[in-house]
Amino acid sequence: MKFQTVSSTSIGFFLLLFFFQKALAFNPNDFKLVDFHKFSQKMIESVSKSLPKKSDAEHTASISSTQKIKFEGEFSGMCRNISKKSHGFIKLYAKTKMPEKINAFMELYTKECQFQFGEKLIWIPIQNQIVSSLISETKKQKNVLLYCYYFGSINNEAHYGIVEFQVKKK
Repeated sequence: MKFQTVSSTSIGFFLLLFFFQKALAFNPNDFKLVDFHKFSQKMIESVSKSLPKKSDAEHTASISSTQKIKFEGEFSGMCRNISKKSHGFIKLYAKTKMPEKINAFMELYTKECQFQFGEKLIWIPIQNQIVSSLISETKKQKNVLLYCYYFGSINNEAHYGIVEFQVKKK
């Protein structure tokens, strides 16, 4: 029987690679189901409470430790290039959380799609690789379960990024 010697460095590298891939794998069970309006309001209020009472700051931003959440919404059927405001917040998030990977992270989000939550229509950035699937698999006004990262909030507005979706069956 013939054996090949493998260094502990090689073993360590493969273990690290294995755990890194596990961390990046999408698992729907990692996402907490929340009510969109209640969660957004709770996050905005938590930022407001942490600020001084008479803040002269023009903008108040809070970058979240990435929270994995899911919530239901109705897809309006409309998508567009990401707005400057959303692009700017995602860039701020990426600079804060992963400065060495900012360009790769920014390339994930160049589009946003419109969803209705109750009476409110909201544009949410969506990862590029799932935009065409969202459009082709859903029909206008179709309920979807959105798997999102909560990035944080600025000026009383919560910011999310869609990483996956599931069409809700009636």
